[in-house]
Amino acid sequence: MKKFSFVKNQKIFFGIAIAVLIFGIISFFTLNFNFDIDFVGGTEISYDMGQAITPEDEADITNMVEGIIGAENFSSLRLSGDKTIVTIRTLVMDNTDTTDEVSAAIDASIASLYPDASLTPSSSDTDKTFTFAADEADEEAEAKEWTDDDVAAVEAALSEIEADDLAVSASGSSLYVTFNSSSIVAKYRADITEAITGKYENAKWRSTDTVSAEVSEGLKRTAIIATALAVLLMLIYIAFRFQVSSALAAIVCLVHDIFVVIVAYSVFQLPVNSNIIAVLLTILGYSINATIIIFDRIRENDKKMGGVPFADKVDEGIRSTLMRSVNTTVTTLLTIGMIYILGVTSIKNFSLPLIVGIIAGLFSSVCLAGPLWNLFRSIGPKKKSRR
Repeated sequence: MKKFSFVKNQKIFFGIAIAVLIFGIISFFTLNFNFDIDFVGGTEISYDMGQAITPEDEADITNMVEGIIGAENFSSLRLSGDKTIVTIRTLVMDNTDTTDEVSAAIDASIASLYPDASLTPSSSDTDKTFTFAADEADEEAEAKEWTDDDVAAVEAALSEIEADDLAVSASGSSLYVTFNSSSIVAKYRADITEAITGKYENAKWRSTDTVSAEVSEGLKRTAIIATALAVLLMLIYIAFRFQVSSALAAIVCLVHDIFVVIVAYSVFQLPVNSNIIAVLLTILGYSINATIIIFDRIRENDKKMGGVPFADKVDEGIRSTLMRSVNTTVTTLLTIGMIYILGVTSIKNFSLPLIVGIIAGLFSSVCLAGPLWNLFRSIGPKKKSRR
């Protein structure tokens, strides 16, 4: 590498960057993006599986859900709580869903009639079971049973609640209240719950949450503002620390790295969610750090190598820091690569764009930054570097 000139071969590197640009634009129009509910709104359905979920189970659940709601409505699946909690994200959002309001009204009505009655956890909030609390002072006391009069009283209390097919029944110490929801979200939730509990007998429905489009728009603005502000501050710092031409070169490299990461989200159809903010800011920090190290060496050469063309100073600066840049990247990739290999799907979706971004950052800092500085310096007004 001692005789290799990065400046003289800049057309090759610029050509690679342009090819990636064209490929990315084609990908945007053909594959588009797999926007998660953080960015477009949707529904999260969470289950306590009662057991650790394996990668095979994860794939089975994903296929199961896609078969019920359609692959186009499925967003992502996330594991938490030692892989026992499964959160299914769908792009289906129905603002007419009144299940939670009806469920809360039923709970309140029965609580006012029977303060001692308690709600037993069930697989769905449209299928409710109430029992009387046992007398802790008398361990041998039998639980109070529900009578026909109790059923009639509950039916009268719930008569004003607007719900489809609301029914009340009792069996011994258990009172059952069921109703149907016309909401598409509730229908999908019921079907998914039935499928999951049918295969995993210990699984229990935990919660259902909806992310509105308004929240999604706010997150989009946050992602754009955070990235743009980071790039702007870096532009100001590098222009002050080195030269305006070097700052422009660094910003072009950062835009290149951001673009490559976004292309990775499109090509691999990774869920675009709030993680993308962390990914982009991490790549920006990593890339600019590698670029500044090279720029610092170029600046030192500019002071020491008097009378030598600036292009030669750029080449010498890149060559003298090349092994450091490569070794740092390889070390980082080994760590993130193991996280990707051993991690669950949500971790893979976070680490894969990081891997792509780090490789792009190595390419831009080594192959693009120096030649771009030399190019911008030659076509723009020269400015003495900061000492």
